[in-house]
Amino acid sequence: NFRRGHSANQALEKGLFPMPAPSSDVTFGWLVPVPKDAPEPDKDKVLLDIGDTRDEMRRRTVEFCNTQQPIEPLHVDLSGDTWGLAGTMQCKSSMALFMGLCEAEEQEDGADFLTLGTDKALGDAEVILLKQELFCAIICRVWGRRLLYEVVKPLLVDNKCPFDVSGKIVIDSDEAVADHYLELLQGRGPKEQCPQAEKYLKGVARDLILHQQPCLCKMIVGRGPIVAEDSILSIFAALDEGKAKIPRDQQGDLALAVAAKALELVQVLGLDL
Repeated sequence: NFRRGHSANQALEKGLFPMPAPSSDVTFGWLVPVPKDAPEPDKDKVLLDIGDTRDEMRRRTVEFCNTQQPIEPLHVDLSGDTWGLAGTMQCKSSMALFMGLCEAEEQEDGADFLTLGTDKALGDAEVILLKQELFCAIICRVWGRRLLYEVVKPLLVDNKCPFDVSGKIVIDSDEAVADHYLELLQGRGPKEQCPQAEKYLKGVARDLILHQQPCLCKMIVGRGPIVAEDSILSIFAALDEGKAKIPRDQQGDLALAVAAKALELVQVLGLDL
């Protein structure tokens, strides 16, 4: 997959290194349990996850997002409990982050959240209903990725990688930047265009200790043999050897932390790349 409007051949003809298509936008609808002291909604108005009821859930969620329309309460059954839709929030290009979080925390569709498909009324965003605790977790996840990206972004040159001798690799989103440096750190990706990247990235990764990145440390420690005292480079070695398993989006966060240090080093020392 490549960015909309450009096939692989078109990108190569223009001298551009094709990047993966961005992850989908997501409209999250967070669910709260019906308070114990509140009257239970009529059972016939609580939607069960059977047949085509997810289509009705999506329709009601879209209506909830449109404040110009009267809101029809949405109650759904999850794991035998009744949950009500309390609010919605759209997060740009966050589907991969959400699926990575669910993989890491063993959250299941139909038990902890409900994927409802896309809707044109929401800009073709994915619509997902999720329990409040999981909603809080994905918001923290999106916030953490944004913080890492905001450190790296000023170190790029017009949204281009400083290691890129061709000057043609455009990385203009947190997802694109994370994927770019993850590939280079693992000895893959556009190595010919960025001949010095792997050397500097691995050098920084060797010295960068996981506990120096508190948010990443809390998220990753305990995955297999990973401990807070591990270097980022040793973590990737454990991944290569199959001793640990970390969702790709979280690997991308590690790569962003490494890239930030490496690009700062390049900038401060004025290294000739």
